[in-house]
Amino acid sequence: MEKELDAMYLCMCPNCASEYRRMRSDEYDLQEFLEEISYLDEQEINSHDPVKIDFGNESIWFTQTHIAEIRELMALKVAADEYVEPASKPKKPEPVEEDVTEEEAVRKPEEDPEAEEVYAGTDVYKDYIGKRILHKAEGYGVVRTCDGKYLGIEFDEGPKAGKVTNYSLEACLSKGLIQIV
Repeated sequence: MEKELDAMYLCMCPNCASEYRRMRSDEYDLQEFLEEISYLDEQEINSHDPVKIDFGNESIWFTQTHIAEIRELMALKVAADEYVEPASKPKKPEPVEEDVTEEEAVRKPEEDPEAEEVYAGTDVYKDYIGKRILHKAEGYGVVRTCDGKYLGIEFDEGPKAGKVTNYSLEACLSKGLIQIV
């Protein structure tokens, strides 16, 4: 089954785990269940404890912690499915060049040293680590961690000063909450 999240029930209490194991045996119910979880936003999760997930004619109640763990596992599964192991490039033997005129040398395409590098997975976000930023609500800080999903920011002043606070990378970038200074 493609949508199976094998270890999901391991991070749940016994009651939630048994409900999940029963429900996952039906592929349609599992798909509907996973879609319902993906439609939840942070406000819905934080405002209800326990969180009710409806699928088919049934519903399951989960704690906020269990929903957060399920969503994290779903995000990890998506990231793992999208990750492609870079294939090793076979070495090509260098062609032997005979006498080349200037015109022919000009015509040969050379590799562009300024070409955009392609990164695998979330490596592109590693450049944020160590950068000084301005958070619209919290003030100045330094990015300490970045895993592609969350930014860990250590602020200079205020109630969050001196400790790393995690923020959703997607929310920070899409809503313009942070600015690199």
